[in-house]
Amino acid sequence: DTSFHIPAIILAFIGAVVTSIGLLGSLFFSMLMCGIFSFICQVPPLWHFMVLGVICGVAGQVGDLFASLIKRHCGVKDFGTIFPGHGGVMDRVDSVYWATVVIYVYLNLFPLPV
Repeated sequence: DTSFHIPAIILAFIGAVVTSIGLLGSLFFSMLMCGIFSFICQVPPLWHFMVLGVICGVAGQVGDLFASLIKRHCGVKDFGTIFPGHGGVMDRVDSVYWATVVIYVYLNLFPLPV
């Protein structure tokens, strides 16, 4: 066999690095977008939105991993065929479902001052 095989341990390391970079990037950009929203809408205090950005970034990752767990358990690759090549509607919004619940709970526990 003359094909080139990358050892599984290297692929696992590369996958972990890429996943870590994706996690850090999503946390950074979710904080940035929440900060920009707070600035544009002039809704104080800024720290509420920065905390919410971090929490939503983590919730989005958890939602994506949870959806992947469901697909793996069911033995399917995609949730649907409406978006060919994108895994269906659920694959597009799995993180949004989790983040929405987190925002609701957060705002009920820590209401913004009016």
